[in-house]
Amino acid sequence: SGRSNELVAYDFTLGRTLPMSARSFLSFWGDPATESNASTTKFIETAVTVPTLVIHGTEDKVALPKNAEEIYHALKNAPLKDIVLVEGASHYLSSGWIAEAYGQRIAGWVAKNMPLR
Repeated sequence: SGRSNELVAYDFTLGRTLPMSARSFLSFWGDPATESNASTTKFIETAVTVPTLVIHGTEDKVALPKNAEEIYHALKNAPLKDIVLVEGASHYLSSGWIAEAYGQRIAGWVAKNMPLR
């Protein structure tokens, strides 16, 4: 706080760092006083006009599941929208059951909502 647009590095516990401004960092974590343009929901209402699937892991500690719900609710101009939460999946799409679960849910959604003509 108080460092506004100064570049900081957020150190994820998996040895990954993400550089961003202090203001963006705080806005990512839900501090409304530091609202910035680094927000998915800020522009999504008018920008997204196609069928949309929001898919998210329930154990995501980087982008919390409530972020997916906020994105879903912001999709006001999408002619079709769905949200799917993958139980037990984290932030990182890793090989194995997580990738398979995401793939199955995405393929099922596309097959149901975008059938071949």
